[in-house]
Amino acid sequence: SAHDQNIRGCKQLLEQLDVMTGAAAKMEKRDGQFTKFSDVLEYDAMKNNWNIPGLWHGIPPMAAVNTGYSHNVFKLKKRLFENLKEVGNKGRTSTISEFIQWTESLWKAV
Repeated sequence: SAHDQNIRGCKQLLEQLDVMTGAAAKMEKRDGQFTKFSDVLEYDAMKNNWNIPGLWHGIPPMAAVNTGYSHNVFKLKKRLFENLKEVGNKGRTSTISEFIQWTESLWKAV
């Protein structure tokens, strides 16, 4: 099924990220500290993957807006704010601007 293929793809991605993390750690001479991707970033293949369908359902200009797009964007936004709240509850104060800066840094690193 499609769900099983997505799970399999996520596991393969995580394996590749583990290999790349190990290689990067070795180049930075920190291979004792970082051996897998989860040492760098908390990641759960079941909870941290988001499929956002295309905005348009069909070909513009006559295409309808895909309602799944808005629904899934809302779910992602809700999860991001829950994450910010969890970080704040753990005593690590995090503002939206700090989160944006962290996301930009992560994006550049990846």
